[in-house]
Amino acid sequence: MAIGTYGQLKTSVAAWLKRSDLTDIIPDLICLAESSIRRDVRCRAMEQIATGTLSARTLALPTRFLEARNVALDGYPQTYITPQEYAQQADWDAGNYTVKGELFYFQSSTATYSIDYWQAFAPFADDGDTNWLLTNAPEVYLWATLVEAKTYIEGDPSKELAFYQRAVTRLRQTEMQARFPGPLIVRHDGIVA
Repeated sequence: MAIGTYGQLKTSVAAWLKRSDLTDIIPDLICLAESSIRRDVRCRAMEQIATGTLSARTLALPTRFLEARNVALDGYPQTYITPQEYAQQADWDAGNYTVKGELFYFQSSTATYSIDYWQAFAPFADDGDTNWLLTNAPEVYLWATLVEAKTYIEGDPSKELAFYQRAVTRLRQTEMQARFPGPLIVRHDGIVA
């Protein structure tokens, strides 16, 4: 059976569990699996860029924001500092920012910003819903959901967890190969090119 949509994922989970009495709980199990996936998976399809001009020293986090990769104001990279460090900072030209709650805090209120960040996939709602991860690595969703299912039915999820971790590792390897295709070459001066 192909797993390319939310509906097909639910059907496949029920088939793998060999249980027809969990139909109502499977969407909850998938929701819990998505929580694990948000913590564990980073792939190119999750990379986003937000740009604009600040009108205050704060800026709302983008929708489904997971974490910043690079933050720049007026083209200059900014350095993350903790909220405590930010509150105690005396030098407002240091190029630092922080995140508190659902807001970025900057030291400028008029600069242009560029934020490269990881964005979570939208949660599934309708049976026809899909996303890049379900299309390209359905085993990540399947095994993450089966881990939650085994926990729910009071079984030992260690086998499913191992398969989930292996699926995430393979996805990471594939992503690295796509980012850095071809072999690395070591020059005679010892520098990797």
